[in-house]
Amino acid sequence: MKKAFFQTVAMLLALASILVLLPCCSSEKTKTVMELDGVGIGADVYRYWLSSFKYYFDTNYEDIEDTVECWNKEMEDGTTIGQYVEAYTLQYAKSVLCALKLFKQYKLKLPKSVENSIDEQLDELVKYQYGDSKSAFNSALMSTYGMDMKGLRRAFIMEAKVDLVESYLYGTGGKEAPTDAEMDAFFKENYIRINLIMINTSYELVLGENGLPQYDEDGEPKIKEYTEEEIAAKKTKADEAQKKAEQGEDFAELVKKYTELDIKERPNGFYISSNDYETLVKSGYDSSSLTAVLKLEEGAVYRHEDEESVVIVKRLPLIEKAYTSKDDADQFEQMKGYLITEKYNALLSSMWDDIVIDEYVHTLKTVDVKKGFI
Repeated sequence: MKKAFFQTVAMLLALASILVLLPCCSSEKTKTVMELDGVGIGADVYRYWLSSFKYYFDTNYEDIEDTVECWNKEMEDGTTIGQYVEAYTLQYAKSVLCALKLFKQYKLKLPKSVENSIDEQLDELVKYQYGDSKSAFNSALMSTYGMDMKGLRRAFIMEAKVDLVESYLYGTGGKEAPTDAEMDAFFKENYIRINLIMINTSYELVLGENGLPQYDEDGEPKIKEYTEEEIAAKKTKADEAQKKAEQGEDFAELVKKYTELDIKERPNGFYISSNDYETLVKSGYDSSSLTAVLKLEEGAVYRHEDEESVVIVKRLPLIEKAYTSKDDADQFEQMKGYLITEKYNALLSSMWDDIVIDEYVHTLKTVDVKKGFI
């Protein structure tokens, strides 16, 4: 299910900062539109990125569709959705260019295995999507992106070089690899700890004598829907739990007493970061509630209520170096990657001012460029 763009764009704008239709002709293949110290990006690759991001936003956000009206729709800050995608693409292209400069500066070489993998990826696209017809694939590429297979391969190679520079700098043994002090600082600056009480207000599973769920003839778990009186009682229970939480009663004890969610495997609660935002929303979390929880002050309580449940959330103090503890370490599997991305984005964006950009880039408008398909 696609998520709502206008509910998440503010968060995306913050994350992105850490990170007139013209006829397609042969000159676009060779025209350099961005340059930095002898390294350049061609117009065809830039158009490919803009089209691809257009596809991404249209595919992933339920209130975006590929229409002139939608791309021209203004957000709260007066920027249109199309202008946002164009700016997003420009930032991405600038970062890629800076990484390519570093690739050249560090005299790195892309492993043959990586190039082979890219060639295999292209072969798979031709084989399974275009009946093994390279001419059909090239026609689709030219129609949409203004490039052929060689141009697409060039774009894939560029992106692989970006990854290699990141690994070279920040991977194991890399000269810019995160230190213990940086990891701890990142943890304290980016994570919050919460715990929650969840009370069902719609239905419950029907359990057998063994305490396990029972199933119907279709293999679906049997449920018992609550009556209006039972729902009212459940909400009264939630009101009571919320009041006690706001009055400062021991939240761990309140969880034991009130929650109907089995969270025994999380004795210290849950750790979340704004970096987890997209992943959590895609997995089904309500975006507005998640945003509200991320903004909670320590000790504050938040209530989320929908047709199925009431959830009482409280923000708790961080536990020192929780990312190394046996109880909580699995909640931080992405933390090092988030830190590396932050460091890498900061390095690349520090070089943006030195980039020479051709005016042609600004003539490419989301509202006119075709939506990508890769």
